[in-house]
Amino acid sequence: MAKAKSQLRPDLNRTPAEGAPSARLILQVETPRKRIFQVALKDSYIVGRMSDEDTSQPDIDLTSADAKSAGVSRLHARISYHDDTLYVEDLRSTNGTRINGVDLVPGKSYRLLASDEIEVGTMRLSARIMQS
Repeated sequence: MAKAKSQLRPDLNRTPAEGAPSARLILQVETPRKRIFQVALKDSYIVGRMSDEDTSQPDIDLTSADAKSAGVSRLHARISYHDDTLYVEDLRSTNGTRINGVDLVPGKSYRLLASDEIEVGTMRLSARIMQS
């Protein structure tokens, strides 16, 4: 499977402090175009797609995975990590966010399990933490 280099804001590219454990968030996109996005672990990320028309940009840009045709909003969802658990929240996106086919209430965080499939618009993806 091909790996895509995500376009990230500069603060996400920082190296962890010396001696600190390094962990990464892995987003694996299944449809419409398979891609893997890896970023250094932090408290939260905005997931969406880039736009020349808007100055607000996502932390994780899904544009290379055909995000626009999949109905992904510019600032679609927030993925957050706390207490060793991943959460997802819809940011009042146009085409919604789902976990295992169930619509999320915008503005409310939902706990993710390892087997969960996330849909942003019609894009299907999974999220996990990789310790290194």
